[in-house]
This record gives sequence, C-alpha cells and structure tokens, in this order.
Amino acid sequence: MTTLTTTRAPDEAPSASTTDPPSSTTERRGIPGLGADAATVDGLISALEELGRAQRESATATARDLGCARSSLAVLRILEKNELPLQIGDLAHAMRIDVSVASRQVGALVKEGYVERAVDEDDRRARTLALTDSGRALAAEAFAAWRDRARHVFGDWSPDELHDAVLQLRKIADSVVRHHDTPDHRATTGKGTTA
Repeated sequence: MTTLTTTRAPDEAPSASTTDPPSSTTERRGIPGLGADAATVDGLISALEELGRAQRESATATARDLGCARSSLAVLRILEKNELPLQIGDLAHAMRIDVSVASRQVGALVKEGYVERAVDEDDRRARTLALTDSGRALAAEAFAAWRDRARHVFGDWSPDELHDAVLQLRKIADSVVRHHDTPDHRATTGKGTTA
C-alpha cells in the first residue's frame, strides 16, 4: 500500500483533497438537480427508510390482529376508496405492483369471500373487482384500527403539526409517484410502476 504525503508551509491552510472525509467537502456541496446538500438528502432517504419500516410493522400488526395477510389490507383499502369496481390492471397500478402479483393477492381474497369478480359492463372481455359485504366490513375494521393507532401515536401532536405533516407527506408521495410514472423512469427500470 502506497502512502501519499504532501508538505506545505506552516502558514498554508490545508486544502481539500480526494482523500478527505466526505463530510469536509462533498456534504456541503449541492447535489445537481437538488437545492440541498448531500447530508440533507441522505437524511431524507434515511427518514423515508425508517418510515417505510414503521409502516410495514404497523400494517403487519394490524393484519395479524384481523387474521389476514398484510398485502390484503392494501387491496381492501384501494377497493374501498374507489366507488366503482376496478379492473386488475387499475388495482395493480394503484398499488404500484405488477399485475401478476395483484392477481395472486386478489385470488386469495376472492377465495376468502372478501372480493368478487364480475364481467365489466363496458368491456365483456374484462373482469372487474369489488368488495363483498364481508370485504367492506373487514376494510372498515382495518381502517378503524389504523385510525385508533394514529390517535395513539400522534396524540401529543398539535393540529398544526398534524396538518403540516399531512401536507409534507402528500408532497413526498406525489413527487415519488410522479417520478415513477415518467416514461424515462419506466424505460430505465424496464418495470413500469413496479420499480
């Protein structure tokens, strides 16, 4: 291993080099395309990772309490929010997953009696998905559990803090969805909305 040594005059300030730790130079430099430094962007990525893990843990606990799969909760929630029945492709897009994955998840819910398939009135070749009465009941129970958990977790937040959090989280979600829906992103990943 070769050691690089440099000499400088006693009154000369040390210069940043490629061997300096990133915190000295790169973290203060802006990242192209962003008005933030690397440390801020790294902090955002870390916070999103932690939020994702916390959401999975919360959804897993709710699903366990309700006796269903965690993946089922997302299907139930999306079908509940839509007043009209959805085709499998629309559901997959809303869930940001591949159609084959959505189809498997729906198949399990059909077997359990929570979702029903029907012939699409506008396109007889297609099938639509809708919640059954028991599916609506389970979706309502799941949402009530999430709302109760939110009251517990955010009980000490002020209304203004909650409002600001909603605005910022919505802005983050919209930015990520918009990025994933761009043709450039789909061409780069080759996976459409699944990446």
